[in-house]
Amino acid sequence: MSDKVNAFIKKLGIWIIRLEKRNFDAFDLTSNYIEKNVNLKSPILDRVFDTMKTYLRKVKIKLLEYFSCNDNDFSNRWVLNPFDENIVAVAKLPVETHNQLIELSADKKLQLQFGFQDLNKVWIARKNEYGSLVSEALKILIPFATSYLCEKGFSSMVAI
Repeated sequence: MSDKVNAFIKKLGIWIIRLEKRNFDAFDLTSNYIEKNVNLKSPILDRVFDTMKTYLRKVKIKLLEYFSCNDNDFSNRWVLNPFDENIVAVAKLPVETHNQLIELSADKKLQLQFGFQDLNKVWIARKNEYGSLVSEALKILIPFATSYLCEKGFSSMVAI
């Protein structure tokens, strides 16, 4: 999970740098709208750039506050590999949930499936057996791969 969060935070930084250079390329919908409908020398465009940069900086700060993106923190790595004893040992989970992780880690048949199936699907398929553990895993596996919501918000701002 920390890999995805770190990647998204890096994307935010790059998007901010692009916006500082008056480049909307990271936001296709916004870029298309501006090209077709806005005078590039318009003073309102400067305010749009500033607002977008401010928003992205705040998102980045909130993500850094909410997710302690420490590459040396292995406490959530159990989601990626629940069969490594060292990783299971340092998982920060409530006792009952940790017990479920230990039980799951002993399942050799499941271990084979982890290597060949989509991670989200493997966890979701275990919801009935390991309810609280799966809930914790899914909290960690939140996807950050798209800029859709940011872009949708920016596009609506420019349309005003």
